[in-house]
Amino acid sequence: MNNEPVSVVLVEPSIAENVGFVARTMACFGLSRLDMVGEKRFDQNPAALTTATSAVSVLQSAKYHNTLTSAIHDAHWVLAFTRRPRDLAMRVWDWPQPLSLIQSGQKVALVFGRESQGLSTDECQLATHVIRLPLPHPSLSLNLSHAVSVVLSELFFHYRNLLQKEVSESQNSLNSCDLADGFELPNQNEKYQRFSMSQREEQFLQLCEFLAERGYLYTDKAKLKAQLEHLRLLWQRLDPDKMDRDFLLGIFARALQKKPN
Repeated sequence: MNNEPVSVVLVEPSIAENVGFVARTMACFGLSRLDMVGEKRFDQNPAALTTATSAVSVLQSAKYHNTLTSAIHDAHWVLAFTRRPRDLAMRVWDWPQPLSLIQSGQKVALVFGRESQGLSTDECQLATHVIRLPLPHPSLSLNLSHAVSVVLSELFFHYRNLLQKEVSESQNSLNSCDLADGFELPNQNEKYQRFSMSQREEQFLQLCEFLAERGYLYTDKAKLKAQLEHLRLLWQRLDPDKMDRDFLLGIFARALQKKPN
């Protein structure tokens, strides 16, 4: 199992050369965890191998998933990059605004969509943050591998700044660190530990079960679908950590002791 704190997730890419260039960019920053969503494989694709050059190992060690949920299950932060949001109710951040929230010891999944149509609304709803790369010409978009390069560069320096706070300069000068050291950070404080995406989903389902038991959810399928989508967006914005979860569970436990009117 790859325990790197940063993973790059590509959802159904179609151009082999792009995938190879992404692997090459990751290797430049000392990263190797590449997660692929979709049936198409690139580990033996001649075009992808050519553009990957010295990063063939990243390409060939990539994990393949049937769903995005599987690819991001152990991440604490899921940053989904899109040129334009498909859901106007969804909050969209400009890169690199969310970086200020990421602390040491937290796993980050960077999700990039299809070259032709990006990420779907359902896929964006699985993320903790939906992000766009601000460009002077909003009608244009970066090539997939170029977008990954921009994001990894900014993220790398964010981690380096965190490392600088964690490590005394007198004991370990940043100038002597290997480039990849910028992504290696201590474990986060357990009290404020963020949930992985699979844990967040489990907590969300428990919330839905609680609301269903209390008669809050609609029985009409169309209304229920819209209601659950709204709840998921609300859960996404709340972005609870372990301390928040314990607080909410305490409220729910007290509420369950009382019978509904």
